[in-house]
Amino acid sequence: MATSASLPARLSAPASSGTQKLHGSILVVDDDEIIRNLFIELFRSEGVAIRVAGTAQEALAMVKQAPPALVMVDVTLPDLDGIQLLEQVQACDQRVISVVMTGSPSVELAVRAMKAGAAEFFMKPIQNDVVLMTARRLLELHALRAENTVLKHAVVRAGGLRVQSMVLQTFGEDGVTRGQDGLTEYERGIAEGERRACARDEERRRHERTVLSNAVRKFDQAWLALHQTVEEEVVSLAFQIATKVLHDRADQVKEQVVTQAKTALAALKESGRVTITVHPADAGTLEALRGELSQVGDLTLSLHIEPDITLSRGGCVVQTASRVVDASLDTQLTRLGEALRARGTHVAQ
Repeated sequence: MATSASLPARLSAPASSGTQKLHGSILVVDDDEIIRNLFIELFRSEGVAIRVAGTAQEALAMVKQAPPALVMVDVTLPDLDGIQLLEQVQACDQRVISVVMTGSPSVELAVRAMKAGAAEFFMKPIQNDVVLMTARRLLELHALRAENTVLKHAVVRAGGLRVQSMVLQTFGEDGVTRGQDGLTEYERGIAEGERRACARDEERRRHERTVLSNAVRKFDQAWLALHQTVEEEVVSLAFQIATKVLHDRADQVKEQVVTQAKTALAALKESGRVTITVHPADAGTLEALRGELSQVGDLTLSLHIEPDITLSRGGCVVQTASRVVDASLDTQLTRLGEALRARGTHVAQ
């Protein structure tokens, strides 16, 4: 987590009163009191019932007492890992939607959060409008799930409805003409009226069941569409985190390009002239290690280092007369993105 001096910048000013109010309950779990107070100020201005906790044990007690619609958990807690807390919350109530927050993002952490059932992964500092927009979408998703469950129960109950017959008064026989069925004209008219009323009631029940079934089907379709959207957003988020981590590492650690160059050279199977294309800022690093890079196993290489401003820092392209090894970060990120999208498609199916 960041120091307290930088915390006020994590959330911007409260949203304007003209925006649509949020509906639902939220639990924020963060060991920093300033962060908790900022979330209280933000969500109370939106009319949301919000509770806060500084430890995992305190949060679990609140969930067991009254499960929230949305729980926002910081990864670093004093008594338990935030993602482990999410798993325990899901065990208590699978209807709770969760969000993970961290100031030190990584691909591994994002994957752990997704496996634990997190719907979103926030990288601190967090913008006010992003928090409100995400909270609104996830609270609407929680409400949709609840309405879907209610409608399904209503369909079951509608299938078991019964209409009781009215108790008919029996007339005496003195002076009254009865037919072969033993009923007077008046009793026969009452019976016919009752039969028609029952037929109308049965038709109305069939219509209600049809309407409810259609409504449930539409809610199921809407939920499936939202679920697929969430899966796509999680995959996109993981790719964005990977891109940021790799590029930040390439800018800060000079050894990144050396590692990439050695890996690419190790893939070569022949001696001779080799051209290594790198970002101009990384060319000096490879020049300083030319002697070490020129000898790869039993191969002796004649290195020619060329700067290329179009390449990202930390990567390189190695080329011989007969082979090209692309070890640039952009190519690796493209492969990672394709793998994540393929995984997201498999999970959604």
